[in-house]
Amino acid sequence: MKFILSEPGLSWSLSFIEDRGRFMDSPESAKIIEEWLSDNSLGNEDFILPADGFKSFNDFFTRDLKPGARPIDDATDDAILISPADGIINMIANELTLDTEIPTKGRMTMNLNSLLDHSKYAQKFVGGSAMAIFLMPDNYHHYHSPTTGKIVESKEEVGKRLFGMPDLLDMINNGNPGYNKDYSVFEDFKHGYFIIETKHFGFIAMIPIGLQTVGSVVFENEFKAINSENPVQIYKGDRLGHFKYGGSTVLLIFEKGKFNSLSVEQGQRIGKLKN
Repeated sequence: MKFILSEPGLSWSLSFIEDRGRFMDSPESAKIIEEWLSDNSLGNEDFILPADGFKSFNDFFTRDLKPGARPIDDATDDAILISPADGIINMIANELTLDTEIPTKGRMTMNLNSLLDHSKYAQKFVGGSAMAIFLMPDNYHHYHSPTTGKIVESKEEVGKRLFGMPDLLDMINNGNPGYNKDYSVFEDFKHGYFIIETKHFGFIAMIPIGLQTVGSVVFENEFKAINSENPVQIYKGDRLGHFKYGGSTVLLIFEKGKFNSLSVEQGQRIGKLKN
C-alpha cells in the first residue's frame, strides 16, 4: 500500500491541504505515477492507460477500467446486490437509530441524521443495517450503483472535515479496515449520499466518504442534487462518482430486515492472499 501524505516539518493546515490538492492535479505530480505503474501487484492491466500518458496524479488515480474488467453479477436480478467499489467489506451495524449514537459493535456508533444530513428519508433506515467498503489507495476509485432503482435524493457536500482522521493506520487495522472501530468519525468527514428506491427491496442509502488527504467526493453531473420531484433511473453498475487522491470508503445502509449479512457462493472471490 502506498501513501503520499507528508513531508517532514509540514503542518496539516487548511492552506497545506489546498496546496496538496492542487499539487495532485498539477502536471508536476505526474512524476509520481511511474512508481505506481511499475508495481505489478496493483493490477494495472485492468486499467486504460492513455497513449499520451496521464496529465496529473489525480488523472491517474481516477483512471478508468478497461471494458469488461469488472463484470456485473446477475445484472437483471435486482435481488443480487453488487459492491459499489473495489475494497474491503465489513458488516458494521444493525438496529440503527436516527439520532442516538448507540454502540453497534465494540466502539462503533452511527448517526443516521448526521450521515444523511437530516434527510426526510433517514427514518426509513431506523432499525436497519449498514456495511462499509473501504477503498485502499491502490484500488479503482470510482463508485457505482449497487442495484437497479431510482435515485430519489442526492447531496454531494455533507460534512466539513477535509483532513485529519486521527489515526488512519489504526482504522486500516492491519488489513482489516474498520473492524471494531468507531464509525461516528465518518459523520464529520466530507461526504455525500444517494437515496436509491428499489422496486421490491425498499430504500438503500449509499454514502461515499473522503477520509484522508483532501477528502474529495465527486458525483457524476447527472446524479447531483436530485430530489423526489425529479428522480433519476439508474441500473446496477452505473458509475455514480469518484474520489480523488486519499483514503475513502462507501457506506451502504438498508431498511430493517432487507440485508443483514454477507453471503457468497462457491467459486466467488472472497479475497486475495499475500506472499
